Amino acid sequence: MSTDEQRNFSGFLKSSYLSKDCLIPGLENFQMPESIDEECYPDLKENLMLGKRAERYFSKSIELSDEYDMLLESIQVFKEKRTIGEFDFFVKRLSDNQLIHVELVYKFYLLKLNTGFAAANWVGPNLNDSLELKVDKLQKKQFPLIKSEEGIRVLESHHINPDHVLQQLAFFGNLFLPASRRDIVHELYPEAIQGYWYTLNEFIQAQCSSCTYFIPTKIDWFMQNPGGVDWLELDELLEILQLLTDSKKSPMVWKNNPDGTVDRLFVVWWEP
Repeated sequence: MSTDEQRNFSGFLKSSYLSKDCLIPGLENFQMPESIDEECYPDLKENLMLGKRAERYFSKSIELSDEYDMLLESIQVFKEKRTIGEFDFFVKRLSDNQLIHVELVYKFYLLKLNTGFAAANWVGPNLNDSLELKVDKLQKKQFPLIKSEEGIRVLESHHINPDHVLQQLAFFGNLFLPASRRDIVHELYPEAIQGYWYTLNEFIQAQCSSCTYFIPTKIDWFMQNPGGVDWLELDELLEILQLLTDSKKSPMVWKNNPDGTVDRLFVVWWEP
């Protein structure tokens, strides 16, 4: 029987890049390996946060592939004993022995405004992140690290010549549109659209009495086909949602429809 970890790994492998074209001019998207055996999922510790779990899933996919070899991962860069950055991954493409520095991003963003798809309008569920901020950090800090004196020193200690390294981005996005604007058609990142988000009042108004629900922990947000869940009735769910939104938390909710399909959605604490 499929385990939660396998479902999470499978969900990661089925995730889409935020953009077919790289979000950063001058860079290319990393080409993920194909035909990864989902049965060979990594056994991860419960206390790993979502971002770190994504890194382990990425690392496992490289390990299982016939296209790449993993050389280095999570290499910290120091300046006067202070951490100034980190390289996510260095892999070797086996077809031509090209060394590739890959920065991995795995994000959940909600379209906050009803007008326009600017990067600043895509925000984290709790408003502590945005697509604009992340892209800015990648451009100004993470990728330029390879040209810094400290970055060069670290790579040379691992016998890597930065001049021979190709830099690429693996930016996975899970995007949710406002349920109040179902007329929106997003042409930029269609494959990354996963569903809708609601305010608590909007969710109550759109209630489905014949549906059941579940609030997953954040480490299970990867799952696209959840199973083995103790589903909640609507009144049970609403009690929990009220407590969470009062605490300024925006949970993901799984909605189990009468036809057996499962929707992923968010209920947010903030007003649009």
